[in-house]
Amino acid sequence: MALIPSASEAQLANQGTTSRLAVVIDQLIAIAGGVGAAALSNKGYQQIVGAAAAVSGTVPAGTTVMVVTVEGQAVRYRADGTNPTAAIGTPISNGSSWTFKGTAAVLGAIKFIQQSATATLNFDYYGV
Repeated sequence: MALIPSASEAQLANQGTTSRLAVVIDQLIAIAGGVGAAALSNKGYQQIVGAAAAVSGTVPAGTTVMVVTVEGQAVRYRADGTNPTAAIGTPISNGSSWTFKGTAAVLGAIKFIQQSATATLNFDYYGV
């Protein structure tokens, strides 16, 4: 599995939604080898609100890229088969987007948990 951190929170803080989407699209094109947006198609979207216990996305078949955007509160994730806790795991700050690359099975094994109540996880799935 490859982890490609998206634009930093500071880079996106002063940009509107359209600019943020453009940054993510540019990153997806780079992941696809620079061959253009047509190389990746949208496989789906999912939102999980209030992940008080470790959760993973329901990754559609054919997905090779998963973009996770965090809202409300920071979350933590683990990709080693162990559930994260509110204190243990790699943190993702509120307002950040992270891009993960791998097979649908690998992406589906990544687990997330909120650090404080009211975190929302938005999953965008892409594949060829």
